[in-house]
Amino acid sequence: MHFDSLGSSGLLVSALGIGCNAFGRRIDQEAATAVVQAALDEGVTFFDTADAYGTGESETMLGTALGSRREEVVIATKFGMDMGDTYPGARANRASRGYILRAVEGSLRRLGTDHIDLFQLYTPDRITPMEE
Repeated sequence: MHFDSLGSSGLLVSALGIGCNAFGRRIDQEAATAVVQAALDEGVTFFDTADAYGTGESETMLGTALGSRREEVVIATKFGMDMGDTYPGARANRASRGYILRAVEGSLRRLGTDHIDLFQLYTPDRITPMEE
């Protein structure tokens, strides 16, 4: 497997990554675990998910599938899409500091980890100033 730096972050990731948007929507935990284990066996170290994929189910399934191998990988997850009633009162300001704190706490809990390697905003909202 070929590895590259992820921008100037200092993170080294496999040239191939696994997008986890099907976890919980099109495949169950058993299949997700098989995908993750096969990827790890082939040297894949980059996994991309989001809190909106299956309203958090993708993150939960990825965390479960990784288990004790969490430290071998780089996890990228995203926030800022409509999560329904997951974060009450946060319909339009999903790039605000307060929303980000709730989103990162939720993602950490679902992933079963104490850190996220790459946390990305889907798109700026129309309310939160870019400076925030």
